[in-house]
Parts: sequence; C-alpha cells; structure tokens
Amino acid sequence: MASKENGSGSFKTGFVLGAIIGAAAGLLLAPKTGQEMRADLMEQSEALRARAEELAAKARDQLGPAIESARERLGPAVEAARDRIGPLVEQVGSGTAAATRGESMGGNGGPGERDKA
Repeated sequence: MASKENGSGSFKTGFVLGAIIGAAAGLLLAPKTGQEMRADLMEQSEALRARAEELAAKARDQLGPAIESARERLGPAVEAARDRIGPLVEQVGSGTAAATRGESMGGNGGPGERDKA
C-alpha cells in the first residue's frame, strides 16, 4: 500500500511539472504584446507559488511525524557511535600531529626513525 502512495506522489509531481512546462510554453508561443505577456506571467507565477506553498505544507504535515519518530529512534544509536568514534578521532589527530612534528610513533619506521639511522 505504501508503494501506491509513493507512485501517486511522483505522478502528482510529474503532473504539476508538466502543467508548469505546458503553461510556460503556451505563454511564450502565444502572440501577445509584451505587457500582456508580463501580466500573464505574473498571474501564473502567483498561482504556481500558491500551489507550491500548499504542496510544501502538505508534505511537512505528512512527513513531520515520520521524521520526528526516526530522530527519536536513531538518536541513541548516533550518540553511541559518536562515543565510540570520538577516541579514535583523537588518536588519529594526535598521531597526525606527532608525525607533523617529526616524532616517532612507536619505532615503526616513521619520520623520526629515518633520522636516527
């Protein structure tokens, strides 16, 4: 059932996009004066802006709870990953700083070891 909803959303998006392209083509190809053309474009842009705002509000209403639920479920996992990765990042950072200073990192042939030979 979820796939029908997703297909419906993409159909609606395609339909709206097609309507926009069709309206723009009709306006640009119709023989009108510049003033009439600008007035028509302003009317169309206002209508499209209003429709876009409606669609955005609808999307926020439908997706908001799902996003919040995902944040609540994923929050602890993200924090646990950060807790595990933090020390590794610090180790890499201190190793990089030591290598930059030319210090040996445990006698494994680093920059400091070559100078001793």
